[in-house]
Formats: sequence, C-alpha cells, structure tokens
Amino acid sequence: VKRQYYVSKALGCLKSLEDVGEATEAIREVRDVLDVLQLQVRVLKALEQKVIELEASSSTTDEQLRERKADVQLLTFKLFDASTLYNRFASKYDMWTECLYIIHVCKSEEADVITTLWRKIIFSLLPQSSNNAAFNAWRLGQCEKAGLLATSSTGSGGSSFESGNWIGQMQCKILRLGKSLYFEGDDTHSGSAAGIGGFVFPVGFLADVLEWISLWYIRSTGVGAIAGSVTSASASAIDATTFNWVLKLFLDVGVPHRVLLSYYEQLYREQPERLYREGWTLHLLQSMLAIITIWRKHASSPRAGKDQLAEFAACCPNIVDLCDGFITDLRATSQDENGEASALLEQFRRVKGELLNFRTFM
Repeated sequence: VKRQYYVSKALGCLKSLEDVGEATEAIREVRDVLDVLQLQVRVLKALEQKVIELEASSSTTDEQLRERKADVQLLTFKLFDASTLYNRFASKYDMWTECLYIIHVCKSEEADVITTLWRKIIFSLLPQSSNNAAFNAWRLGQCEKAGLLATSSTGSGGSSFESGNWIGQMQCKILRLGKSLYFEGDDTHSGSAAGIGGFVFPVGFLADVLEWISLWYIRSTGVGAIAGSVTSASASAIDATTFNWVLKLFLDVGVPHRVLLSYYEQLYREQPERLYREGWTLHLLQSMLAIITIWRKHASSPRAGKDQLAEFAACCPNIVDLCDGFITDLRATSQDENGEASALLEQFRRVKGELLNFRTFM
C-alpha cells in the first residue's frame, strides 16, 4: 500500500510537468506501474479474505492455510507483474473477479477466458431448483461449461432457485463489476450477439445468459406475466420480482437504452428456430418492448436532458420499423394457446402508435 501511495505521488508530480517533452512517456510508464500495483493490492486483499474464511471453516487443512498464508506474505513484500498475479494467484485461488480486473487492465482479448470467468461468477451464485428438474439439468450443463463442480455452485444460504434470494446478490455482484469494467465506447456490435470481442463486460453475452436465467425463473414461479407488466414499467419501477430485473441491471451499469436494444435485437435475430417453442422468442420480444417503453419514458422525463430527448426522437423511425417487424412476426404466431403472443402483439401495436404520435409532436 505504501508503494502504491508513493507511485501515486510520483504520478502527480509528473503530471505537473506534462508540457515537458519527456514527461508524457514517463507518465504513461508510471501509470502502468500504478495500475499493476493496484491489481496486486486487490489480489492481496482478496487472498487475505480467503484466509479468514478458511480459518473459520472446519474442513480446512493445515496445508491449505500454510500455502495461502505464504502467498499472502509474497504479495505483501514482493512486486509481481500482471501475468504472474493472474496465473500464480488470482486464477490459482479462483479469484474470478480479480481475473477480470487483470484482463481489463492488460486490455487482453481472451474472449473464451472472459466468458468462462463470467459463467463461473454467475453460476456460482445460482442455486438449484427445488422442483424443476429441467432447470437443474440446464444449470448443471452451464456449470460444466464454466468448469465448476456441482458442489461448488449451489448458491448461498441454502435457499432454492424459486425463492429469488439469489437475484439481489447477483445484481450487486454484476453491477459492481459493470461500473468498473463497462465503457460505452467499447461497444462496436461486431460479430454475433453471443460473441464479446475483447470487452471484459460483454453485454451481449451477459444478456443472453441472464435472460435465460430470468426465463427459467418466470417459468418456475409464474411471475412477470405479460399482461400489464410492460406498459407500467419504468426505470424506477423495475425490481427483482419481475422479468425486468435484468434490464435494470444493465441500465444501472450505464448501458444506454439504444445500445441495450441493439444487443437484444441481435439475440432475437440470431436465435435458433427451435427456441420459439421454449418461450425464448416471446421473452426477448417482451424484454425489447420493456426497453422501448422505459427509454421513451426516460427521454420524456424532466430529468432527461435535451440531448437524450433528441437522441430518442432521432431513433424513433428505426424503432417504429423495428416494431413493424415484430408485429409481422407476432401475427404469424399469435394463435398460441395461452394468448401471450396475442397480448404482446397488441402491446407492440399500441407502442408503435405512441411512437408515431411522439414523432408528430416533436
């Protein structure tokens, strides 16, 4: 920590000399050193916490404690580069969050590694269902993809999937990471919706995984019925008891409505046809309807600036075209048994009309 303080002071001194030719390169080098020092402090604190948890556990062996305490000493008194921090400490001790921070600082483009780390984080928090064998089988498959043992991913507190207690914990974890890792300028929307390029907060991938979890939750508990839930949605009204908790998470991270809608549209366009039978198509359409509704209300609110209102107005023609396409798709599938597609069709028609009126008054 003292080293971090002194390097920070050195960086401050150099910044006062920015007009000097050689100072720019020196500032960059010192900033790189400071970034790695901050990573080491993060890894050290995480390992110290793991030692505390192991000391309180009755199943801990003396060898496990000795090894971790020795590594705490190394991290305290010796400096390591980012690669060593990742491989020798963070990855070794399953510090998945710290691994993401290291990848972020190093600007690595290890897409497979990043998705695996996110799967570990998400599915380590997700408990089993008490009565849904299909969900448990799906969850087990996701854990295997992430390299998680089933015994290490049963969630916390012993509660079941249906309790929903895990939602708040998952929101907090991902929100905290997103606030640090997500930058709007990183979004290029290239490749498939499930692909993430080099971005450490992969919105498309996370939307795919989290919305599947949301859909399973809706199936298991019956919450988030289409009728009435979307039209009354607003950024402040979304909570963990409805299907909108995933949208709230991304909006709270700072993902713009426009960007979020484009990711969901990609997921919709690229979905396999077989997923319609599993309810995925209607779930995505419902989510996109919610994004459009929330975006319009946000842009029209007194808290939004003129730029946000102008951006929404400029996007309105494209959103209307999008709604037209969804209406066409829903017409072809509106004869569903429970009427969900028919209800969604009417809601898209209503929203389209509101958007046309919005453009007229602008």
